[in-house]
Amino acid sequence: DYKISRETFPYYSIEFVAIGRGRLLLAGREYELTSGALFTYGPGIKHEIINDKYEPMTKYFVDFYGKPAVELLESSGLAPGTLVLTTLPNELASIFDFMINEGHKNTPYSADITAKFLEIILHKVKETAITYGMAVYPGFSTYLKCRHIIELNWHKITSLEQAAKLCHINPSYLCRLFHKFDTQTPYDMIIKIRMNRAAEMLLEPGALVKEVADKLGYADQFHFSRVFKKVFGISPSEYARRYYRGI
Repeated sequence: DYKISRETFPYYSIEFVAIGRGRLLLAGREYELTSGALFTYGPGIKHEIINDKYEPMTKYFVDFYGKPAVELLESSGLAPGTLVLTTLPNELASIFDFMINEGHKNTPYSADITAKFLEIILHKVKETAITYGMAVYPGFSTYLKCRHIIELNWHKITSLEQAAKLCHINPSYLCRLFHKFDTQTPYDMIIKIRMNRAAEMLLEPGALVKEVADKLGYADQFHFSRVFKKVFGISPSEYARRYYRGI
């Protein structure tokens, strides 16, 4: 857990909560942070960010400065000191991932490309954001609750029906919620979380593909490899080799 408390900040900043929970004190108001929350701050904006030690947050952030930065935020409805909820947090997280990946390439074009991704993020927020506390979209709070339950219990879920049961709703309604507020099905989300965990395990010293598959509930190593390749585009063994080669 951690707590960040600032009276001001030298840059303008956007922070986006992908998963987890926390609390935010922003410009004199208190908010609960959950998946999909996005907030801004900058010079003269007092803020305090408190992470939940039991359900820690994974956040993305972008810092920038100058008069164009303020104009860009204000034109997107995100003047410093604003918090909104996005209805498609998974889609927004993917765009942040693309931006980070381009930045790491460090080519002569990286700065321009990442700047374009920032514009895309702001446009996407305008398209998908609702004001904190607004009940504009019936079912949005249920979607966030179900998403949170799946994030906590992915290792125990083996079917759509099981996920729906944990969420205390029927499978068809769970699918409708994800169709409306996300870009993936509930089961696709579980697979992605499971494969991300697999990727972490494969990078542990001495890790074997078969052992990772077994630990994640895959009796068939080859089926596990096919699922992994579908998510990452390469096999588990190739993924580990590229990492250790620094590719």
